Amino acid sequence: MLAKNLLLVKFRGSNVKPKYLHNIDQAEQIISIFKENNGKKYKELKKEIAKLERGRTDYKG
Repeated sequence: MLAKNLLLVKFRGSNVKPKYLHNIDQAEQIISIFKENNGKKYKELKKEIAKLERGRTDYKG
């Protein structure tokens, strides 16, 4: 569950739209990596996250 203070939205009339909905694919990939690495060593999780980051040019690191 996302904390209310972390959810950024835009209001347009009676509509409410999340501001960062365009990142949903990346969020699903990260969630999947965490699920697949549940019970494994932390270094294995970090390795999988690093693979994902190498394919992107828009992250800050």
